[in-house]
Parts: sequence; C-alpha cells; structure tokens
Amino acid sequence: MRIGMSVRHYGKQGGISRACVELAERLARRHEVHVFTSSWAEGMDGGVRLHKVPILKSNYLFEIASFPIMSSLWNRGRDFEVTHMYGETDGPLSDVITAQSCIKAGFIFKKRISQYFIEGAKDSPNFLKKLSNVVKSPLDWMTQKFGLIETVALELEERIYRKGNYKKITTVSKRTKAEIVGLYGVPPEDVEVIYNGVNLEEFHPANRKVYRREIREKHGISDKEVVILFTGHYFLRKGLATLIAALPRLPKGDWRVLVVGSDHPGPFQEMARECGVEKRIVFAGHSGHPGCYYAASDIFAFPTLHEPFGMVITEAMASALPVITTRIAGASELITAGYDGVILNDSLNTDELAWHLEKLLNNRAMRAVMGFRARKKAEEYSWDKVAEKTEEVYRQVVH
Repeated sequence: MRIGMSVRHYGKQGGISRACVELAERLARRHEVHVFTSSWAEGMDGGVRLHKVPILKSNYLFEIASFPIMSSLWNRGRDFEVTHMYGETDGPLSDVITAQSCIKAGFIFKKRISQYFIEGAKDSPNFLKKLSNVVKSPLDWMTQKFGLIETVALELEERIYRKGNYKKITTVSKRTKAEIVGLYGVPPEDVEVIYNGVNLEEFHPANRKVYRREIREKHGISDKEVVILFTGHYFLRKGLATLIAALPRLPKGDWRVLVVGSDHPGPFQEMARECGVEKRIVFAGHSGHPGCYYAASDIFAFPTLHEPFGMVITEAMASALPVITTRIAGASELITAGYDGVILNDSLNTDELAWHLEKLLNNRAMRAVMGFRARKKAEEYSWDKVAEKTEEVYRQVVH
C-alpha cells in the first residue's frame, strides 16, 4: 500500500512528532510510506521516504497557517492509496485524520485555567500570577495579544472536521473523541479510538541496571533515596505546581523529586523555596534520553491539569514505575485504579496527591507490585499493535 502521511515536524521529541515516527517506521516494514514534513531530526529514516515541505517560519502563526497549504501542493499528483494527516492541523485534507488532541477543547481549558489562577482567584498562589507565555518577538506578542493563533488554529480544525473532508478520524483517547464529537458535531461512528503506543524496548525495567546509578550520581542523589519523577515540557499544565504544593505534607525521610523538562524552572523554584522543599527537588532540565530518568526513579507523579493522552504515563508504566496521574489524562483510561496505577479525581487536590505519595513512599513492596503490573499493562499497547489497528482503518478507507 502506498501511504502519504503529513506532520509538521518529524522526530522523536514532542508527542505528535514522536508518535508519527513510531507509527510510520512500523508501517514502512510492510508498506511504501512517504512523510511530508517541514523538518526532521537527524538520523530519521527507518525505511520511511521523507519529503521536505517549505513553510514560513517567521513565527508559530505563519508555521501552522502555511504548512497545510504547502504540504497540499507537495502531495498533489502523488497517487497515494491512503493519505493520513498526523495531528489536528498538520497537513492537507486527508483520508485519515489522527487527532492527538482537540484544539478547541485546549483553548477552552486555557481560558478557564487563566481565569482561575491569574484573573479571578483571590487565594491563587503568588507564583502562579507571575507565570505567562514567553514572548520571543513583537510579532509573537501581536499574534497572542489579538488571538490570531487561536483564530487560525480553530478555523483549520473546523475545516478538517466538516463532513466530506475526511473518511475516518482516529483519536488517542475516549475523552478526545468525546470532545471532537461534542464540539464539532462529528458522527461518533466516524471516530475510532486508537491509543498511542509505547516503545517497549526503549522503556524497559532492565534499564535500571544500566542507568540508575549514573543518573543519580549526576544529580547528587544517593542510592537509598526514593525518587519521585516528574517529566513534561509545560510545567504548569502538567501539574508541577500541585506536586510541589503536596510535598510539605509528606513525612521526613530519604526521598527526592526529580523534574525533567525544558520549561522555565524559575517560578517553580521560587514556589519550592516558599514551601520549604527546595532542597528536596532537582531540576534536571531537558533530556533527549528520558528512559534513563525513568530507570533512576521509583515513582512517577504526573498530576496534569489537561492532557489529551500523555505518552510519559505509558513510558513510565513500561519502565515498571507505579504511576500517579489524574482522571483528566487520556492515558489514565488504560489504568486500573489501585491495581496498576493511581488515578487522582482532582488535579488540584494536594491532600489527595500527598496521601497516595506517602503510601508508595512507605511501601517498597507496593511500589514493586504496582510497577510490575504497570509493565504488563503497557505491553498491551506496543507500537506494533497500533500499526495493526491503523492498517485496519486504512482498509476500511480503501474499501
């Protein structure tokens, strides 16, 4: 089968691009796969034929507006049996759309959280009021100030979900399916849920023997300390504030928190000082090899406020870590609460989070059993299985 896929960036950093790479490489074992993209990471091949799509890169607005137009031109006349847009607005109109999120639902969340933390809540912590989007240029400021990014993104998304502009939609969670159906009136039968997969070789319990001591020594963490890992690129949305606020409620003992991600740590370091837990937290910055950090840790805490899926959750599970996350995360749909993970009912309830953290901190056997079960669950969601389910969708589209 000749397959034409489009994604704005192709590489193993970031949720959409990483998921596209994992899927495309597996499909390429059995099909002729072409990927149209504006850029790709070094070393990307895996049997996939990559095509460079030129776009306007002055700022993010121009990127998202120009890529669908230019990729459509580059796709023209290629005679693919199936076309597949990977990402909500990442390409031309296609037979299959994979929605890693619902953009409209994301903007609704952003407005609500802004009103709660910054505009309306008198008891909102001071550090939250200092948080704002990083503005890189006057043009970025203009597009944010007047809502141009939101306007363009929503127009692109609305166009994609009009009846007749697609043959099949796949989403990465039941929640995202419900959002698309509810906000755009898409018939439920047009949407199929295919959860993101996880690389079971890259994220494996055996990595502990290789990386555990190295990573701990690098960050001054002793072998006897229980490490709570948090990883994500958008600290506020991913729930780092909730985690820090829960730490003073934990008992004294040998435990540390390891924070991995490229977001600006300043406001969160200030919050940690105000909470008296700054010595408990290590901000490790960005890592191109997250599997090493799962290997160095004992618990994965991810009290996210908004998360269409959350590949870090299944990566932690594949690494045999007990996971604490929130019901709002799409990947929480894979967890059996209390058996192979913990699901919080409220992303902002620090008492609930602290209670579950304390239970795991104090019970090594519970951590081991829950982690073992988490690995078994993750094994049900390999990228090979995702590829097989995607092929079935292709067959429906072709026939």
